[in-house]
Amino acid sequence: MKIGTSILAIVIYITFTSCSNKEKQKPIVKDHDEVPQYVKMNNNIKLTDSLFNLAISKGDEKAYNNVAGNYILDANYQGLLYYSTIMANKYNSPEAHFHIFLILSNTNNGKPFNELDDKTKNLALYHLVKSNELGYESAKYSINEVLGKGKPIQKSSYYLLEYSK
Repeated sequence: MKIGTSILAIVIYITFTSCSNKEKQKPIVKDHDEVPQYVKMNNNIKLTDSLFNLAISKGDEKAYNNVAGNYILDANYQGLLYYSTIMANKYNSPEAHFHIFLILSNTNNGKPFNELDDKTKNLALYHLVKSNELGYESAKYSINEVLGKGKPIQKSSYYLLEYSK
């Protein structure tokens, strides 16, 4: 009888421990329908308009970068081009110059940068090199990717002259 009681105790123990382990092993299911933060912000027209207005009227680079980053994540390049151009031309913003480079580079339907037409390529390179000249770190990395690591870099004005030909 002691053997039967021991076996019963073992079976009950195994049953309870295996049930508690199954509960612990259940995968955590995340809500995949959650909308990313950048989409929420981009859909808030009042907020994005106020940030862009602050950026272009006062040169507020923090406001510009806040909304520009969300536009880039959302691949809303056409919506960003106007504001980037204002920030680059009016305030000489290194990030805005870089964003113009990204926009012009990503409008080639997935084709490599080298397959851009010459005018667009030179305009994109002008903004990339200008961003680098203004000290934007990401521009240095992109220059190495586009022009080749260790190759001599022309001044931004060179690419602007090439563009105007």
